Amino acid sequence: MTTIAHAVYSNERSPDRRRRGLLKASALVLGMAIAGLAVGMSSVRAQEPIRFGVLPSATGPGAAIGAALTIGVDMAVAEINAAGGVLGRQIEIVRGDTQSNPTTAAGEARRLIERENIDILIGPLVSQEAVPAVEVATQAKVVQITNAGTAALTPEVGPYHFSFNTSAATAAKVMVDYVADQLGVKTVGILADDGGQSRSGVAEVKKNLEARGIALAAEQEYRFRADDLSPQILSLRRAAPGAVIFFTSTVEDGGRMLKTLAQVGWQPKVVGATAMSVYAPAIARSVGAEAFENVHSVAYKGMTYCADDAEGASPYAEFSRALEAFAPDQAGKVSVSLASEYYDAVKLLAAGIEATGGTDGPTLAKWIETEGSKVPLIHGAISPSSESHFLFGPDELAIVDRPNETRADGLMRRSGC
Repeated sequence: MTTIAHAVYSNERSPDRRRRGLLKASALVLGMAIAGLAVGMSSVRAQEPIRFGVLPSATGPGAAIGAALTIGVDMAVAEINAAGGVLGRQIEIVRGDTQSNPTTAAGEARRLIERENIDILIGPLVSQEAVPAVEVATQAKVVQITNAGTAALTPEVGPYHFSFNTSAATAAKVMVDYVADQLGVKTVGILADDGGQSRSGVAEVKKNLEARGIALAAEQEYRFRADDLSPQILSLRRAAPGAVIFFTSTVEDGGRMLKTLAQVGWQPKVVGATAMSVYAPAIARSVGAEAFENVHSVAYKGMTYCADDAEGASPYAEFSRALEAFAPDQAGKVSVSLASEYYDAVKLLAAGIEATGGTDGPTLAKWIETEGSKVPLIHGAISPSSESHFLFGPDELAIVDRPNETRADGLMRRSGC
């Protein structure tokens, strides 16, 4: 075999040939070094963890729902890592805290992306905190999953943002159709907080009421996490609507609304958006089961059952049991529905990263749009597209009666079946 030294010194009598040989040898050595470095860097990269930034409201008034996000993510990541990770790499959780504050949410999103170098962002939960965080993630082209429902978060505004929620517009149509087709009332009152999700939902409710020929008797808005809802509810009672459509974003506001209805002695039919079903167990602990007597709400079909459905056989029921085994100290304290959504979020992202070979924002977002509906999830089918990054459309929703009442397997009774 010809060695590098032989190539350089084989002809001592020709300086030009020696010089050309030296240049060739140098190029060979450099090429070998670069190739070795590339292989080494590739090997190191393959071993580096994939960094998931997790941004719940760990403190502040939203800490109760933030705990559900955290547990759902932790459970999914533990399962994936135990099975070998994604692309042969472990998932590393990098934690943040919105402190239940929109400004802090944006600052924490920036810290996680710019200083912690996360690959993926999960959270925040509510629209008020999610919207400013989405702006930060969009600038960095980082894929983000939240639970925001505001119609303002279009694919144009958040091209890398997806929500494990239905849009406020979709929920509004489902609610008005139920009021018209099942309750048969002629007038409706609206009670909603002043957040982006609720305001966009109210606008859509009005459009749907007009289309269905139902009169708007009264409309009341309250401050997000208000201390007192008595003025708004007394005003609605004076208008005597056949039903009240209710938008809330927090457990506290949902409980305060039902508690105030009981205090003023008024029990109208209430039709709530998805938050009322997701938060129903926590709300019931503060107000009692009797407060839900006339409450109906939008829910994901995967969380519901009909009379003929076998008990304990659904993916949601299986998740409930697994969650209790994973975090027994949190059993009965967190929303199982919300925890399962963020468990699903991690599973969806992991499938996308595996399929696309990485965490590149535009590539991963496009995969979710076109292939995400094929991933089996606890809540059932999802329907993302280039037109909507809300993962649940009208076909994935149902109305439930008294959402606080669940079967032994955790499912709520679907209305109309």
